[in-house]
Amino acid sequence: MRTKLLIILSNNFPYPIVTGGQQAVHHMIRCLRSELDISIVYLDTNKNRDAAKALKEMWKEVSFIPYKKKYRLNYYSIKDLINRGVHYFLNRLFKNNMEKAIGYNNDLDPNFITFINKLIEMQHFDIVQTEFYAALPLVYGLPTNVKKVFVQHEIKFVRNERLVASLRTNQLDKSMINRCKSEEIAALNQYDTIITLTDVDKMILISNGVNSPVYDSPAIIYEGEINETESFEFENSIVFLGGSVHVPNYKGIKWFLEHVWTKFSSLYPDIVLKIIGNWENRQITELTNKY
Repeated sequence: MRTKLLIILSNNFPYPIVTGGQQAVHHMIRCLRSELDISIVYLDTNKNRDAAKALKEMWKEVSFIPYKKKYRLNYYSIKDLINRGVHYFLNRLFKNNMEKAIGYNNDLDPNFITFINKLIEMQHFDIVQTEFYAALPLVYGLPTNVKKVFVQHEIKFVRNERLVASLRTNQLDKSMINRCKSEEIAALNQYDTIITLTDVDKMILISNGVNSPVYDSPAIIYEGEINETESFEFENSIVFLGGSVHVPNYKGIKWFLEHVWTKFSSLYPDIVLKIIGNWENRQITELTNKY
């Protein structure tokens, strides 16, 4: 009997692939589906529903389980709606608000946690896997008798520390950053296993107090047998996958264009750089006008 794996994808559904994170999730599932019995829980939206339908045709051995968010209006939900509206307005008003900059959010949907627990109980999953920072706190709502795996696509506290270095901050901002870091490490230590996408991230987690076993598993795409001596030929194109909403993508492409692209394209005049993902029009114009 094969191991049963439940993957919770509350966001970043792995199809169509327009971000680096989606690419990592997509190819991980593609490779594991022949080894494990995989079920995927996803948020039931029109976009995800169409994507799930397409993936079902590709991955007939994978089960897709939709979760429809429930909205119940009562005193507390109306109050919460008003608070969120005020909070959103204030964030828009004060653009340097640190909470907005670091994307701090500790909201969990109690109905979703109940749904997941019933699913685990009924289908007897051996392992529950969550991905991306937003899903990290779900570990506190999972049953104790199931193995829990977290895939760390990006270390949030590292990104926050780099962000702080580029912004004017006060002591309150720094305390929020430190609190978020402590909460992230504490949640990671609730998991049975952590998987990072780089060996550098693995060492950062371990050196900052993550005691759960950490394994690095790079997100690569390769079809066929791996031969380390094999050479690779490119047909005059380099592909970068990722949207500009993730700031490091924008900064990374700018660095590449400024420090590598001019020299590289002079050596290979026919080379084309293809950037795939959701980018703002002003950034597209900025880059295409200059390069």
